[in-house]
Amino acid sequence: MDDPEYAGKFRDDEVFIWDKTNTVIFKPMAEENIKESLNNLVTWVNTHSEEDFIHPILKASIIHFFLVYVHPFFDGNGRTARAIFYFYLLKHKYDFFKYFSISALIAKQKEKYYKAIKEVEDYENDLTYFLLYSTDVVLKSIDEILEKIVKKYQSDIISKNINLRGMHLNRRQKRLIKILIDQDQKTMTTRRYEKIFKVSYGTARSDLNELSKNGLLQKRKLGKGFLYSTNFDSYLS
Repeated sequence: MDDPEYAGKFRDDEVFIWDKTNTVIFKPMAEENIKESLNNLVTWVNTHSEEDFIHPILKASIIHFFLVYVHPFFDGNGRTARAIFYFYLLKHKYDFFKYFSISALIAKQKEKYYKAIKEVEDYENDLTYFLLYSTDVVLKSIDEILEKIVKKYQSDIISKNINLRGMHLNRRQKRLIKILIDQDQKTMTTRRYEKIFKVSYGTARSDLNELSKNGLLQKRKLGKGFLYSTNFDSYLS
């Protein structure tokens, strides 16, 4: 919170939510209705009925929306809403949510976040718009963490097979393999290698040629120089 004076206190004045162009996105609930609305939210969250079952991810998303829309504090509402979103899902045994962040994706596409909130208001409080947005963010977050897991697995397998074959790579060469995997890069040139590791042309060429000799890269002529392409398949089995 930017101003510690407001910590732990409900807002006592009206606020407006603006986008980066200084356009008002929506005006949150009147301050005199905050406590009653939050009490209703708590009652609803703690009401469990098989007939009215709502999937925990959807229910957590509704809680998220409600807290942002009510905007009970002067600052920190989005962070509070996302924290409770996580807490609710962890409480319901969705432990894998601790490994990724929806906050990062929301921050990258803040316009879509606010657009989903505004659409709920514009279309007669139809939460479908925010739920579609929220579940899409969850799916993309899962895809990101799965991609990281796959890349980590590939790095570990390649490193293991390098050791099994008795190869001794220097620190730069090991780092290059990780960079190529993590950043989905398929090629490397001597000049780029020089810049990345701040070494001489001769050192860069020697490092890359050794990786090519050991089958980790494939070397081919490109203009006056050479292009080195990844060739990790034999090290992933």
